[in-house]
Amino acid sequence: MNASLIDVDYYLPDIVRTNDQIAAQTQCGDAVSLYRASGVMTRRLAGPDEAPSDMALRAAKRLMTRQAKASNKIGALIFCSHIGDSRSPVTAALLHGRLELPETCLSLDVPGGCAGFTNALMLAKSIVVAGQAAYVLILTAEAASKTIPEDDHVLMSIFGDGAAAALVAKTKHSGIGDFCAGTDSAGARSLSVVGGGAREPLAFLPFGQLRMNGADLLRFALRRVPVLLNDVLLKNNLTPDDIDLFIFHQASGFILSALKRKCDIADDRFLVCLEDVGNTVSSTIPIAIARAVENGRIRPGMRLMLLGFGVGYAWSGSVITWTGETL
Repeated sequence: MNASLIDVDYYLPDIVRTNDQIAAQTQCGDAVSLYRASGVMTRRLAGPDEAPSDMALRAAKRLMTRQAKASNKIGALIFCSHIGDSRSPVTAALLHGRLELPETCLSLDVPGGCAGFTNALMLAKSIVVAGQAAYVLILTAEAASKTIPEDDHVLMSIFGDGAAAALVAKTKHSGIGDFCAGTDSAGARSLSVVGGGAREPLAFLPFGQLRMNGADLLRFALRRVPVLLNDVLLKNNLTPDDIDLFIFHQASGFILSALKRKCDIADDRFLVCLEDVGNTVSSTIPIAIARAVENGRIRPGMRLMLLGFGVGYAWSGSVITWTGETL
């Protein structure tokens, strides 16, 4: 039994935050310097009463409008976010109800941060290949803005809010390759949300406080991502020339530029989708895929390498063949 990623869609909230607004609010830098450091010109913010699950719901409904035939056949729902609706039940169970999915549908929350989508894709493939479900719906939704202090111009300039929905289906051909994944917990504190857990009771913003060591993250990315790329190629018996488009987690413009040089990838085979959305954490890769499909950069039959990396430190990746099917 085989599995393929057959469709992706996304949702971006209405509020736009510009670099001029960040500079004025924090009294740090200017629009040009913020763009040079982050690679982001504008980013979207979830509304005051807009939860990540609300954004996920909108992304899912956009996707299911096209894939209506699958709506009553979804056997598993995977929700990836760092801000759920509550501690219990899992937010996936609540989204299950709002989407009116079948009672036979498994509902899981799998927060994974920057590697969240590739982790969820690995799990979705496993569920399909094991024969547990013919269709798996992956929802990613992040509202990093709710964890950023109002005077932190660096984090404000990098991160944005957004959601995505992806449909994995049982197919005759194998559209999702083998995965490589790993963790280096020594770097767990280099990017974390402090507060809100059993070890660290909430003591900061309502949803905890995002903290980042940019220099450590850059060193981690330059050390680990090229190895991950080569590992994924080897595991799938491929060479770099077999990949039509490389889609990395959209960490920041600076990190992406450094990785493109380090991995020796040509501009026309390296996807950057950051300037008007920012780093949307687990949603960066599916948003990048959906927008590249919209503008014709991704076409059926193309082979895409997907690499997620960051929070944890954790990483995962694989190669997919894009089908773009409508059921």
